[in-house]
Amino acid sequence: SAAGPDQQVCAGSTVTMAANTPGAGSGTWTALNGGTISTASNPATTITGLTIAGNYNFVWTITNGTCVSRDTIRITVDSLVVANAGSDQQLCGVTTTNLAANAATPGIGFWSTTSGAGITTLTDENSGVTGLNTGVFTFVWTITNGSCVSEDTVDVFVDSLETAVAGSDQTICS
Repeated sequence: SAAGPDQQVCAGSTVTMAANTPGAGSGTWTALNGGTISTASNPATTITGLTIAGNYNFVWTITNGTCVSRDTIRITVDSLVVANAGSDQQLCGVTTTNLAANAATPGIGFWSTTSGAGITTLTDENSGVTGLNTGVFTFVWTITNGSCVSEDTVDVFVDSLETAVAGSDQTICS
């Protein structure tokens, strides 16, 4: 009996098993601590119901008369942390600002951009941004927790500061 390789997935994923097909006898999957087996006799069955982070164990048992062979597979389920990059910002004539994303707990957060501005601390959800000028700057906040990845974007709009000129003072005779 060979249950296949251990797997690591994100919470809510459907897992396809990869056990060997019995040469003689029959095989059966058994869930030891959660998860729903689609077709217990199928070596490539799907497993659903893996919504809570943790380790789930499944046993592939091949029985041929009085002979029994077993192998166990472990599926590690990681929790999904949904990234929130914060609200878009509308600014006037500035060259710096601070971003305001959610914390990557558990997991690791990372800022990225292709818009030319500098991110002060790539792994800080409240990182500063430098090098802004007039235009639109897009920043992506990505949270990775094991096999789970979530990302969200925030736009920073920088308007140019136009100097108001009212003209020269005037004296009027009535």
